[in-house]
Amino acid sequence: MVRLSTSPLRWRCAGVVRRALITIVWLAYPHISHAANEDFVTFERGSLPIIITAPHGGEELIPGVGLRGCGTSGVNCNTDLHTDLLADALRDAVAAIMGQAPYVVMGNVDRSQIDYNRPASLAYDDPLAAPFYDAYHNQIQAYVDEATARWGAALLLDLHGQSSAPTTIFRGTQNGATVAGLLALYGPDAITGPNSIFGQLADAGYTVKPDVNLPWESQIEDPEYAGGFTVQTYGAGNTDGRINAIQIEFGIDLRDITGNPAAIDDLAASMAGATATQYTSFPVTAIPEPSAVLLFGSGLILLSVVRRRRPRR
Repeated sequence: MVRLSTSPLRWRCAGVVRRALITIVWLAYPHISHAANEDFVTFERGSLPIIITAPHGGEELIPGVGLRGCGTSGVNCNTDLHTDLLADALRDAVAAIMGQAPYVVMGNVDRSQIDYNRPASLAYDDPLAAPFYDAYHNQIQAYVDEATARWGAALLLDLHGQSSAPTTIFRGTQNGATVAGLLALYGPDAITGPNSIFGQLADAGYTVKPDVNLPWESQIEDPEYAGGFTVQTYGAGNTDGRINAIQIEFGIDLRDITGNPAAIDDLAASMAGATATQYTSFPVTAIPEPSAVLLFGSGLILLSVVRRRRPRR
């Protein structure tokens, strides 16, 4: 279910607009269930300059919409298992530590129909999927716009999952390009230093790649996980350094609640602690001219893990 955290008046207005949009889609594509539309994007307004997105944790199928060419060259339809639960737990953990919650956007459609971390031309095969793909990215853009208006800047963390290295966490910034604003202001310490998210995770005993102990110039990101469409679209290169975006790939064993029911909560607690440390370690600072906007501001962080409010499986 789509939920907004906002004032009562805005809640009512948002509800009217949302119902109208759903009605338009329903009328345009009458074979798509009205009720089903409510489950395809989850978003929640935050009170911190933090946005969490999670594009690949969804398992819902849109009635009447065709599948992608799964199994063909370059088409990955695998779900990033439990990244939705991780986003959910991470938001709660950040709120518990900081007293306020981040923004969240999560795509709930199964990757066999929509890959939200691809440009539209590669994200789906059936044109009927377009409104649902657009709803996800329009919501991210809306929160990015609101956050930069309120605090001046943001850091986007895009949460993903991988199975090639089951206990490893991979960083993806296009080798620094999507966090160029942070690097310009604070240098590599903002990304891999002891008070950064990855430095804190490494200190907590997680295996982090690239190795944060290597010199920055030697920290070459794995091409498979170096940062996809989301961080490239909303990251520093397209926002004058105001949005600093990081893709984070969590190994399957770190998300395996079958073998370890506490795995998600443990990982979320570590991530939240690392996020809070980074939040306070890199205070509000104006980025150089000509942009003259706040970069890390009061600690705006855009996390690309999406939180989904639903019973945990």
